[in-house]
Amino acid sequence: MLRLSLVLMVFLSGIVSAHEIQFSNQYIQINKQNTQGFQSTLIGRAEVNQKWNVGILANYLERFSFYENRLGMLATYKPNDLFTIEARFIKAEGGTKILPQDQYRMTVYHRLSEGLTPFFSYQDSTYSITHLQTVNFGMEIEKIKHFIVIPQLMMGRAKFKDPVNSREVNSIGLKIMYSVENNYAFFLFANKGIEASQSVTGVAAKTLNTKTSGLGANYYFNPTIKVEGLFDYTDYEELSNQFLTSTINLTWMF
Repeated sequence: MLRLSLVLMVFLSGIVSAHEIQFSNQYIQINKQNTQGFQSTLIGRAEVNQKWNVGILANYLERFSFYENRLGMLATYKPNDLFTIEARFIKAEGGTKILPQDQYRMTVYHRLSEGLTPFFSYQDSTYSITHLQTVNFGMEIEKIKHFIVIPQLMMGRAKFKDPVNSREVNSIGLKIMYSVENNYAFFLFANKGIEASQSVTGVAAKTLNTKTSGLGANYYFNPTIKVEGLFDYTDYEELSNQFLTSTINLTWMF
């Protein structure tokens, strides 16, 4: 907890003028080992002008015998009503096994028409023994009032240092949401694919078949405070193991 306190103190010292603060608290039950994991993320954002939004991020994780933390920066650029560009860079403090030591992500949203917004993202993640590069394609479809459907496809490669080899990673997913804007929302999601093992176990240069399903909801207490809860179940076939993850997200906008 001392490490977490230090990370949060550093983070909070830089966001006293932020227009939005997000806090995410995640609890993971790992069935095979009958053990738990914990992850916490804190984000502060400030609006520079109508086009630019910038922020900083702190991330802390406890899983197995690993205690890891990262700090990062993020920015959003909206040149017009049709395009939104998001960039994020996160760097670990000290050595890490489960979390990437360096991570870059760039996402572009393009509103094609009313209720139709495709998006594309590229992510580069460097772990202690794994270099993971992925691209993600998706579409936000809102053609029926209150209903949003989001199909997604991820493709990429995981390159391992020891033993030296490269393997494909991928996933296909779908999220269905019923949303009343600035009031509440309910959603279901599922995905299936292949991911690098280091982000799951912290060890081993290999890939794992995964299947995930989950549900969640969010609610606005007022225009400035939103709470969101999620629960998901992930099965790892090669590990004969399952992760049950509960997440609470709090957002304060001012």
